[in-house]
Amino acid sequence: MNRILDNIERISSTAIKLHIQYYRRFNKVPNLFFPKTFMEKLYSRIMNPLPIFSQLADKVEVRNYVKRVLGPEYLIPLYGVYDSLTEEDLNELPSSFVLKANHGAGFYKVVADKSQESISSLVSEANHWLSIDYSKRYFEKHYGQIIPKLIAEKALLVEGKSPTDYKVHVFNRPEGEEDYLFIQVMAKCGGKMQNAFFLESWDPAPFKLRRKGVGDIESPELLAKPAILNELINASKVLAKPFSYARVDFYIYEGKLYFGEITFSHAAGNMNIEPEIWNMELGKMFSWPDRFSL
Repeated sequence: MNRILDNIERISSTAIKLHIQYYRRFNKVPNLFFPKTFMEKLYSRIMNPLPIFSQLADKVEVRNYVKRVLGPEYLIPLYGVYDSLTEEDLNELPSSFVLKANHGAGFYKVVADKSQESISSLVSEANHWLSIDYSKRYFEKHYGQIIPKLIAEKALLVEGKSPTDYKVHVFNRPEGEEDYLFIQVMAKCGGKMQNAFFLESWDPAPFKLRRKGVGDIESPELLAKPAILNELINASKVLAKPFSYARVDFYIYEGKLYFGEITFSHAAGNMNIEPEIWNMELGKMFSWPDRFSL
């Protein structure tokens, strides 16, 4: 059966590929043309992305949006943007920085001490990212419209590690209905990714989004309510306001809030929701048809 699906997938349209991917992931046939659940709506959005998604998923272009609607103080200081990277470019950077590509997920390198790195290897790795068409990995077409570039920015390091990542999932409901959000806290503990889920009140969420290889946070320090929670929530709502649903990521570093990214297809829909009933409940929160309204 898997071999048959592989052959069909290779020659099929994006719509068929997404149906196959969904079936493989959840062992059920989705309704992507009239979606009802959260997962179905994410996959349907991936199948027919709004044009604005490409602009705001671009880690270079999105900075202009954040600067305009929220303020430049929320942006991580930028050292440079490159069409390709040279050893001379790296030599001009400070001793610590983050190197990333703008056109997908997972293309990044945290450099805590440049003197401990192979400059030629960094250049080779970063330029290799530029050759990868991320849109083909999970069929997220909007990434394919982004012109690949490289970014060097300030490394927000806490004892040599990246700060906790706060992913705020915002659902904007039709007029007269109450909006909804939940916060996903992500951190690396003991070399493994862990997360936890909270409501706007910082009460534990009644559900979890499960991904392979990601466990539950147990550290009381990481589970503590942030001192600037209200600012985190308000900033996320401002950036997500034009959309039915968006995930807005922030870091808290030295008591200040710094923007990470906006994502429109969380985890490319490759996750399980526990308990399963919340797949439908979150689907109800996700206003449909999809919209963009400034």
